[in-house]
Amino acid sequence: MNISKKNTSILSLSSDKFKNCQKLADFFKKNKIPCSITENISIVPYKNEYKQEKGCRIIFNSHNIEMIDNNFWNNIKNEFNVGCAHLHVEGKYKGCIYNYLRDSKCPEY
Repeated sequence: MNISKKNTSILSLSSDKFKNCQKLADFFKKNKIPCSITENISIVPYKNEYKQEKGCRIIFNSHNIEMIDNNFWNNIKNEFNVGCAHLHVEGKYKGCIYNYLRDSKCPEY
């Protein structure tokens, strides 16, 4: 019997290219990934300054933690032209998605 741990994860994306989160919602629907998406505004460090970006907070409830892997991230990163994201995997991890996928690859600002 294969029992996988299920938990809740939150992926926060922001970009100066986002107009809203509808395309992101369409992407997850097309790929049959259940989630909840909320629009937000993020203030992010950028070249010794701070800038405002529109963002999307995606909540994945009761999913297998193995779902969030390099392939998952590369599909999102390439589809939406984002450089990084914040990931919170309940009870396991909180920080840059690159550091979750492999050690110390989060871009420096």
